[in-house]
Amino acid sequence: MRKFFKGICFILGAGCCVAVFMLFAQHVKSGGTTASEKTGLDILSVSGQPDIGSETESESVSYYVYSQLTEEEQTIYRELFDGIQNMEEQFAVSSKDKEQVERIYSALLSDHPELFWVSGYTITFYAWANTIQSIEIQPDYVMSREKRDENQLLIDDKTSLILEEARQFDNEYEQAKFLYEYLIDMTEYDLNAPNNQNILSVLLTNRSVCMGYAKAYQYLAQLLGMECVTVTGEAGGESHAWNLLNMEGDYYYVDTTWGDPSFNAELDGVGNINYLYLGMNTEDLERTHEDNVWYALPECTADRCNFYIRSGLAFESFQQNTIGELIRRTKEIGEPYVTFRFLNEGAYESALEHLISENHIFDYYDGTSLNYRQDDTYWMLTIYYD
Repeated sequence: MRKFFKGICFILGAGCCVAVFMLFAQHVKSGGTTASEKTGLDILSVSGQPDIGSETESESVSYYVYSQLTEEEQTIYRELFDGIQNMEEQFAVSSKDKEQVERIYSALLSDHPELFWVSGYTITFYAWANTIQSIEIQPDYVMSREKRDENQLLIDDKTSLILEEARQFDNEYEQAKFLYEYLIDMTEYDLNAPNNQNILSVLLTNRSVCMGYAKAYQYLAQLLGMECVTVTGEAGGESHAWNLLNMEGDYYYVDTTWGDPSFNAELDGVGNINYLYLGMNTEDLERTHEDNVWYALPECTADRCNFYIRSGLAFESFQQNTIGELIRRTKEIGEPYVTFRFLNEGAYESALEHLISENHIFDYYDGTSLNYRQDDTYWMLTIYYD
């Protein structure tokens, strides 16, 4: 006699930055077996972006992970998107492969930061003779449709003002920089912030963790028409989330969390935005970050949208006169500090020796004391004016 199996797999969200936990349970029921499997997958999203394959008042957006899927996988992706977008209680997908559905679901959430009303889902699979015959998805909605729509109106009001300011800039780099600065200025890093795995925490309550920062940045960048995806992994020995962003035709990494002085004063200096994490290439990112995503990431090698390159603050060699003049000029116009990035260790060491060890910093401004910060990982020197 052939046995009928019904299996259930739960994918749940958690309240910290990026967490994974597992719980297994199994029991016999009505002559068959029901297997329950729970895993954590902390990736959420928010609304207002164009539907897949359509255009809205926002610029059209291409979705990074979706573009890497096969035609069959893209069909499943759209089925998942439509079911969640419509807040269906339970719906079938065309796949009969549980692992494939889980992978595509993660792809959907990596691409779509707008699905803030769902925290996870349950997979129910039906099988004959240990072969899956069909799969159904039951999303875990964290709010009612009415509450979702109410929150969306609040988000729309907030983002319309942000986007109006961002669109005053006429190129993607300046728009991306504006979003970086805006989100850092408006958000405090807070492990206890509610909804910290989605954009509600950043856009409505201004307190979040890395996933909230990354999702909010992605959401706004996509509304501006830029391709952006949330990347998860580890950084500084902890789970973390950041963004891959296409600016002016090239891919770069952006990490608004690590750019925020409220996250870590040791990383960011004395209350100042750290621009190191705006427009990073792969080589620089991998000094401190390691991704754990299943999809392919590009080798980012371009530098024209790197903040320090774009600002004329990155140097292949220690250019004494140029750097001295920058110190003098920024001090005269009232800037509180200036940061230089050196592109090789030799130039960095020469700058430290001349400016700091030999005290030539005082050749360029009339300060009576010196406060500075050096970053030996990224060969950066910050001078704070008294």
